[in-house]
Amino acid sequence: MANTHAGFLLTDANRRWQALLGATAAGNALELAGLIDPADIPGTMEPWLEQMIAQAGVTHQAGVDHARAYVEGFRVAEWGADAAGLPVVSPVFDPGQAVNDVIWAPRLAQAGINTGVDPVEAWATVVRRLVGAVWGQRCDPAVTL
Repeated sequence: MANTHAGFLLTDANRRWQALLGATAAGNALELAGLIDPADIPGTMEPWLEQMIAQAGVTHQAGVDHARAYVEGFRVAEWGADAAGLPVVSPVFDPGQAVNDVIWAPRLAQAGINTGVDPVEAWATVVRRLVGAVWGQRCDPAVTL
């Protein structure tokens, strides 16, 4: 929590920027969903997954870079110039975890298709959940079609 007006402004700007980053990531996920052919999910999943992971890496790094700048600025605003040199710990992008974060989507759509759901409808339903998950909302992969 900020104790100074400058700290408050930095925090608010960071919050807004991170929300915009989430919305941008969700829009990118929606666009990349077009790489999946609902009639051939297994045959089109690999290029989609590669692009999703690449985009996740870019988004992660942008978020980390911005958060680092925010933390550095916030420390100076709240604690003074002596805080400028303090280290900032940044999370490292984990491609394996990024795969786990999205691979459920084509699998869930295919499971629905296997039970008789129309392929286009199955993929569209899952994409809505995927976009929400990428935007940072909780997604329950246990939900069935």
